[in-house]
Amino acid sequence: MLDYENSLNPHEDIRQEIERLFSLADKTILPDDAVLRTAQTYEALGIKPRDALHLSCAIKGKAEYFLTCDDKLIKKAVHPELRVINPVRFVEELEV
Repeated sequence: MLDYENSLNPHEDIRQEIERLFSLADKTILPDDAVLRTAQTYEALGIKPRDALHLSCAIKGKAEYFLTCDDKLIKKAVHPELRVINPVRFVEELEV
């Protein structure tokens, strides 16, 4: 999903920086039937399909945090093992 979205980025410098950041990941999550089913559950809550796939992959990958600037997504994306949070709040909490 991230590769696809990054390929749509019209800014070459930003696209390259994102690709560089991808190289830091220690795990790649590929969508399977379970990921797609979870994404459909999130879509039924009114979450956009791409966001639903991102969330579902984060859950499958056992991520602790999902960072987004989308306040509507933060309110809708509830999962007991995944904290959906604004990046600024995330940094503030790390500093405490």
